[in-house]
Amino acid sequence: MDQRRLLDDLAFAMAVSGGCPGFQLDQDKFKKAFEGFRTDDYMKLPPDQKRQREYRLMMNFDATVALYTTEGLLDPKEGCKLAEGKQPTSGSPAR
Repeated sequence: MDQRRLLDDLAFAMAVSGGCPGFQLDQDKFKKAFEGFRTDDYMKLPPDQKRQREYRLMMNFDATVALYTTEGLLDPKEGCKLAEGKQPTSGSPAR
């Protein structure tokens, strides 16, 4: 799975688990999925570049969670209906 899709899936899981009944974030799966960002290229980076990448990752993650959360708050029924219809990916941390 590419990193953009992984980030999107994790942010969606975080948002729906906080706003839709019947969804719960599986903390173990969530942590394991986040390990997907520790690619071989990442592991070869010097510590300062790793920190920069982690900072950007968390900023993008937080912004994406905020976007999904806001969309859900604008129309909760439709947002949760969308979450119900979304097929979870393998190892999805929410359900």
